[in-house]
Amino acid sequence: MLTPLDKRKRLQKKRLKWQWAAVLISFFVFFVVLLGPSLVFRLVSGIALDAQGPEWEMWLIIASGGLAAGAVYPTCYLILSKFTDMTGEEIEEMLDSRNR
Repeated sequence: MLTPLDKRKRLQKKRLKWQWAAVLISFFVFFVVLLGPSLVFRLVSGIALDAQGPEWEMWLIIASGGLAAGAVYPTCYLILSKFTDMTGEEIEEMLDSRNR
């Protein structure tokens, strides 16, 4: 039979696993959204990956970076809210950079 302390430890381990998973998945989403549009553009246009592209392609990467940075927080929030028993306030408090 599990004691309340054992249950709490299991819950903490589960939360920690999903927190790490959320961070890793968010990094993956960040790089896909950051580099994806540029890679698709190069493949569709027939430009080699090591060749210099058009000058405006840098703005595509900058805009993609803004979208990628904006996608990190919702990705973490979605994963933590769906797969853990954390409340929205707990998740927001954990992700809030002012708490550090």
